Amino acid sequence: TMSPTTENKVRPVNSNGNIAALVDPTELYADLTNKSSKIMQLPGLLQTTLNVEEILAQFSKEITETVPHNNLGFISALNDVNFVLGEPQRHSCTYELTINESKLGFLSLTRDTQFSESEIDLLEKYICTLHYPLRNAILYQQAINAASKDPLTGIGNRGAMNTSLHREIE
Repeated sequence: TMSPTTENKVRPVNSNGNIAALVDPTELYADLTNKSSKIMQLPGLLQTTLNVEEILAQFSKEITETVPHNNLGFISALNDVNFVLGEPQRHSCTYELTINESKLGFLSLTRDTQFSESEIDLLEKYICTLHYPLRNAILYQQAINAASKDPLTGIGNRGAMNTSLHREIE
């Protein structure tokens, strides 16, 4: 018999032309409840809001213990987002975030000391958990903006006027 390893936790099974996976539930539960696995917990934390700034601030807060940094910046000209948290420092790691050739923007982390290879590897794993929550928040913001403007003229519509009136009256 084989001892459980990461290679044999999931075993493909061919059944009636369909492929299924057999997973030992005790091993899967142990992996999911491992409190040291920040990578497993991070997606759930990031999907609690549709606000781009809140997602990025939460991401920075959650990874700072394992990948210390003084600054996190996210810039997306296409989506009109320019978020900066902290003061920029000398050493940086910058990534262009894309999903299926759709560009989300550029994420940059900086600090006063150079990032090690292990920190960069860990950072890249963390960034993989950021893509979809960030994309969902950007798409939500685009939908909200599109709903308040006339598509032909770009001028605010009646809904935008009502919102502006209520804001001004308050």
